[in-house]
Amino acid sequence: MLQRAVSPALRKRINRREAILVIVETPSAAWTEPMATVAREMLPHVHTTRASAPRRASAGIEVSIVDEPLLAFTPERDFFHPSVFAAADAVVTAKITPTVVTRAIERCYKTRELVSAADIAGLDFHDLCLALRPGSTAKAAVERLARSSSARRTTIDDGGEGLDTLVGYGAALAEIRRIAADLVRVRDGRLPGRLLPSVLLWGAPGVGKTQLVRALARTAGTPFVTTTVSHWFAGSPTGLTPVLEKARAFFEQAASSAPCIAFIDEIDGLPDRARVDSHNRDYWTPIVTEVLTLIDRTRRRGGVLLVAATNRPDDLDAALRRAGRFDRHIEIVRPQTDKEIAAIFRAYLGADLKESNLSTIARAALARQATGAVVEAWVSAARELARARRRALTLADLSAIVLPPAKLSSESETTLALHECAHAVAGRALGIGVPLVSIVAAGRSLGRASFDFGAGPLTRDELERHVTAGLAGRAADELFCGGAEAGAMGDLREATRMVAGIHRVLGLGAKLSSRGVLETADEMLALDPDLARLVESELQRLMGDARRLVRDCEPAIRALAQTLLTQRVVDQRAIDAALARSGVRPGSARLGERP
Repeated sequence: MLQRAVSPALRKRINRREAILVIVETPSAAWTEPMATVAREMLPHVHTTRASAPRRASAGIEVSIVDEPLLAFTPERDFFHPSVFAAADAVVTAKITPTVVTRAIERCYKTRELVSAADIAGLDFHDLCLALRPGSTAKAAVERLARSSSARRTTIDDGGEGLDTLVGYGAALAEIRRIAADLVRVRDGRLPGRLLPSVLLWGAPGVGKTQLVRALARTAGTPFVTTTVSHWFAGSPTGLTPVLEKARAFFEQAASSAPCIAFIDEIDGLPDRARVDSHNRDYWTPIVTEVLTLIDRTRRRGGVLLVAATNRPDDLDAALRRAGRFDRHIEIVRPQTDKEIAAIFRAYLGADLKESNLSTIARAALARQATGAVVEAWVSAARELARARRRALTLADLSAIVLPPAKLSSESETTLALHECAHAVAGRALGIGVPLVSIVAAGRSLGRASFDFGAGPLTRDELERHVTAGLAGRAADELFCGGAEAGAMGDLREATRMVAGIHRVLGLGAKLSSRGVLETADEMLALDPDLARLVESELQRLMGDARRLVRDCEPAIRALAQTLLTQRVVDQRAIDAALARSGVRPGSARLGERP
């Protein structure tokens, strides 16, 4: 391995005993001492030094030049002082390759037995020593190498889904597929490993971040090295050393398994150093700094697709999020369409309910903002219900879990349906997208109408249309249900926030100045009586528009409410059909003139 790393021209200079400094980058720390020993045996006139661990910040220069060749061995560049590399005459890299190991086996056993890259993937110096034992055979040595490699590296070959069959990830899936294609090229030697990006996956709990990474590993067919930040701390005695040792071990395993995927789950377990209080700063700063250094080393060596996952990207240290550490930030969102979520149900149902129509189930799941993990739990619960009833799974079992019976009286449920349908019909009449309306409880919400705010910034007219549609539920309570109810508090709070934002944050009112943020509307109103009066006046004006619109669309609202009471979830097609039967076109309604 050393002979292959040193070029013929450099070897001549060494043999001439020139006073040169050659730095040899070894595959890992375990190789530094053995390679230094071999160098001294092969070339008695050569001096050697080594650095197998990170240098202390206070350490001086570790190398002294003598009047003969000096070989300095290290697994990482920053284990030596930077001036050592600056003064080096040459830097060479020693690599474990199938050719190197094949030749080593041939010398040991006098028989040639070809070794593949898969046979030695993830192996270190001591693994090779255990495999190439005296008194054995070349074939047996290769078999031992292959078994050791399989034990060292974790590939995912569990029959689970690859990226080709995964569903429910939207645009994120296409980007991950492109990254997987590059990883396969690196695996096959068609792309330099240093060109692999690093990826930060973020999204709400249960959206399938870990499942996506595992599918990536299955598709690429590369080793999969995984850890969590909590694992670094689990069972560790008080102190930094055990935590840092576990972190280093993870990155060392990734480097020795390259090309591979190295996955850090729950990376938000590392705090943002800027937010750590002074009492804990001395503990956390060395840990975060060391992890940043380990990431830099791994990226520099190449061949490792580093992936991290978090539920809270804004809580991460800024140095961790920057390009060069994690280049691609990919959001994993909940399923956005009933088609996506129906496909997730199909994936977990397998051979069950193949002939059943899941459209109502999918719309209900979408209304409840279900993630892939939630769908998996629902299917499992439905199967458990079917087993308890001693029969095969039916659509009724799944419906009982996804669409649980309403806990309201008939009168209260009708009031709820009219309230939500008023939101939906008013929204569509004003030209707002309403993907679905539901009276299926989700958390504290008994029902909801989903509004599509579009991709770009909204104008004042668009914001006021959203406010009016949000107030339509309150208008329906007043006009159809005997008076306003406290259940509209959330609608009023959102309307207040948006109107306050128009005039004080977004610069869409009479003044251009922008003060505060939308989330602090309560504080703005409490501190600014003039703003409070203006917002109340605007809300009353838009509430008048909402009442007028609800009166005009009463037939459509009542017809849609009857459908909703039966189906419990309806989509935009049903809303538009109710409007059409009442002679109202989506987008045809207009708000009154502003004063």
